[in-house]
Amino acid sequence: MPATLRVGAQPPQQNPMANDYVIEADLAVGTLPEVLALWVRNLHGHDDLSAGAKAESGYLKNPAAPGVLLTLRHGAEQRVCGAQGLHPRRLHLGDSSLLAAGLADFAVDLAHRSVGPALMLTRQAVQLGRARFDLLYGLPNQKAQGVCMRAGLRRLGTLQRHAKLLRSHLALRRKLPGLAAVLLAPLADTCLRLLDTWMQWRLPRRLHLRDTTWDAAALDALWTQRPRDLLLSERSAAMLRWRYDQPGRGAWVISLASTVAGQNAGYVVWRRDADLVEVGDFFTIEPARDTAALLLALARRLRCEGAASITLAFFGRQSVVTGLAQAGLVPRPEQTALLKAPSPDRPDLDNAQNWYLTGFDNDAD
Repeated sequence: MPATLRVGAQPPQQNPMANDYVIEADLAVGTLPEVLALWVRNLHGHDDLSAGAKAESGYLKNPAAPGVLLTLRHGAEQRVCGAQGLHPRRLHLGDSSLLAAGLADFAVDLAHRSVGPALMLTRQAVQLGRARFDLLYGLPNQKAQGVCMRAGLRRLGTLQRHAKLLRSHLALRRKLPGLAAVLLAPLADTCLRLLDTWMQWRLPRRLHLRDTTWDAAALDALWTQRPRDLLLSERSAAMLRWRYDQPGRGAWVISLASTVAGQNAGYVVWRRDADLVEVGDFFTIEPARDTAALLLALARRLRCEGAASITLAFFGRQSVVTGLAQAGLVPRPEQTALLKAPSPDRPDLDNAQNWYLTGFDNDAD
């Protein structure tokens, strides 16, 4: 049975006939149809099928722990008009194993989007998350960021988007007349390849990619060799398969990175949409040394396959950011604030240099 928290509220200004709101916590399977309909109404890009897959994977069958949904109900009919999810993740730092939760899938119907109802819902989610989980974080969009901070979360940093140009034709077409772009593209592409060669020459070693399967034993072997001084979401083969190899997730590919001698050093998860390649996750057992080599290996492959650019998101240790720059990835304007609940007993969790966050950790999709 769900735990019901009755919260009184002043009626939103745009709805003077409103009564009180009720917040119900926990995942009550009987309320799922109402939540799914709410998601379809309010979360961009979702239909009945994708909303059902989100609930099944992220909440009902989440391998870290069952998820939590808080629902906002209103009026005598107690119709669901809002929802906030607590999406579990298992994180590791040193010898610590932490059950974390990400605030995800926040949705409120238009008639109830005044600050009062949204803030009540988010506050209850933060209170419940802090009570039940070792770590609570969120990656809200700009509109929800203020509500999350008023509810008790604090800004730790930014999940920063980075990009790398592989082929010049699209960029030149946006800046030059058609014929000039066609004539200059081969020269520009040669310069891009030479630049990558120079960047690779400056690195301690070169890596090579080969595609693998989501259940490859090498993925578990890499995870056991993870850096112990980084806060990392579990990246076992089972977790990677859960995150990326599911219906509706898209055509993700996982490629192992190895040395010339055949020693596995990491992996990269990516998918291609026309000329653009999105990196969902990248991981090496020695990130300060091998992040640049991993992404340059991906760039070599994708350039040969005709892709025009690579994009990825990262927040955390500066040595990894440096590795991105060494591979020719540059920061883009797109940023997502990383907010978290304070951790007075674990100051190491409030140190941004201990974190390693990629698109793998963003449960908004």
